[in-house]
Amino acid sequence: MTEAITLPLGAEPEKNKDKPKLHLPFWIMLAGFMGLIYVRNILEIEYPIVVLLLYAGAMALLCDHDEIIALAVTFVPFSAAFQYRYALLVLMVVYAIKHMRDILKINILAYIPLLLMMVWELMHGITGEFSFTSYLQGFTELIFCSFVISLPNKKFDYPFIARALAVCVAFSCTILLLKLLPEVSYNFEKIFEGGDYRFGVNDESVDSYVMNYNANGLGFMCNMAIAGLIIRMMSRRVNIIDAALIGVLVFYGALTLSRSFVLCFALVIVLSMFASGIKLGKIVRNVILLSLAVAVMLLVLQLTVPYVLNNILERFMEDDVTGGRAGLMEWYNNYIFSDLEHLLFGTGLQDILGKVNLGANIRIETVPHNAIQELVVVWGIPGLCLFVGYIAHMVSVSKSNKNKLANFMPLILLIIKTMSGQLITAGQEKLIILFIFVSLCSFMNDNSKYSGVLK
Repeated sequence: MTEAITLPLGAEPEKNKDKPKLHLPFWIMLAGFMGLIYVRNILEIEYPIVVLLLYAGAMALLCDHDEIIALAVTFVPFSAAFQYRYALLVLMVVYAIKHMRDILKINILAYIPLLLMMVWELMHGITGEFSFTSYLQGFTELIFCSFVISLPNKKFDYPFIARALAVCVAFSCTILLLKLLPEVSYNFEKIFEGGDYRFGVNDESVDSYVMNYNANGLGFMCNMAIAGLIIRMMSRRVNIIDAALIGVLVFYGALTLSRSFVLCFALVIVLSMFASGIKLGKIVRNVILLSLAVAVMLLVLQLTVPYVLNNILERFMEDDVTGGRAGLMEWYNNYIFSDLEHLLFGTGLQDILGKVNLGANIRIETVPHNAIQELVVVWGIPGLCLFVGYIAHMVSVSKSNKNKLANFMPLILLIIKTMSGQLITAGQEKLIILFIFVSLCSFMNDNSKYSGVLK
């Protein structure tokens, strides 16, 4: 009784102070957003696409600072279904209005690397076609990332954000599956019995804001969500929901038949083992939970679509295991070193294929599938240095002096994945960079009550 009286006025016991927030209103509003996605994609009931944007803005007005950042992350899996980039701008405006004190204390230096890249891209407008609208759209994700980096208070609820992303990725995959089932009379096996179908590939010609993904991009989203859940598990917020979500995401990822998904998933497992530290109990716990999730996934795959596992193995036994990327890299290397202007200036983000094919004897039909080569093609060596500097600055803004391996798992995953895919040009990988930056900036601060769990 005496202890209760001596507490400072307005203070609450320590056990209640650190109790995780349930975010129940957020989950209810997010369910409504996903319901609208379901209505448009599965029930095929058309409504003005701006409805989703207005709903996103209304959600932001009712959300706290954690939930606004979570919205930006959870919108990534739905980026093909509505005006995702406009939504990010709306979230920044709403955050600024609701948290004006944070805006008055932002770190202006956080914008310098971004501004340098934007100026460098603007200089490329003197050649070829240029649209100022496309110019701004090309930097929307990085603008939002810089906005988050610049905020004085980065104590975001990372475990909550990680689960929100995982739920939305799983829901997006389910929507894609439900779109396919009517075409095969709801016979799940018929979708994959041909042996060459890769989950995520729907109608590549559509341009009407319906759920549609590249198989590799979808696999990468699954990997990012899995990595987020594993970091959440390390924060001692482990329960059956997280294990079940990992199993579901591995299942959907395997259906994409993506070699990069398999390799990145294996990388996530290895990194998570090293990131667990030297505490035997924690390592054993994580191994058991992850093994259980993977075992259940393999069992489900074997019982439902046994040939999917065989198809994955066959993709690693193909004559060209790079899927044509080796020839693509050789073509772009020849292009880069054929002219000093290509090496030092690049093409810029707009009309890349038109510029690289200008005067070419052999035309190319796709952009580079290697992040380093892509950056050199787009912005030359200076642009590559600017982007590397951007990431280095992003990491340096952390106040932590003891950065843990787990903090860097998303960034490592991005680097490895983009060695065989796009980073700043077309593709879902560019959108996922939002999660990389948010996760690092919100979790690496030792002053946050959510970050200390990895000590």
